Amino acid sequence: FPSHDTVDAQGNPMLTPKDAMILRDIENPKLAQWYLVSTLEKNKRDSEERSARLQTQNAQVQVE
Repeated sequence: FPSHDTVDAQGNPMLTPKDAMILRDIENPKLAQWYLVSTLEKNKRDSEERSARLQTQNAQVQVE
């Protein structure tokens, strides 16, 4: 499994309890690894987009 931080820049978990429950129910190890990696990558992308959006909003507020 790849090494990832457990929380993003805003302190949100990279895996939600729902993700953990789904992962726990997957019996095929390769499928479980695929789900884990794809979920972590998706959550990381979402976190980066959210962070960029917050930075843009912060910059706009400072200009006003």
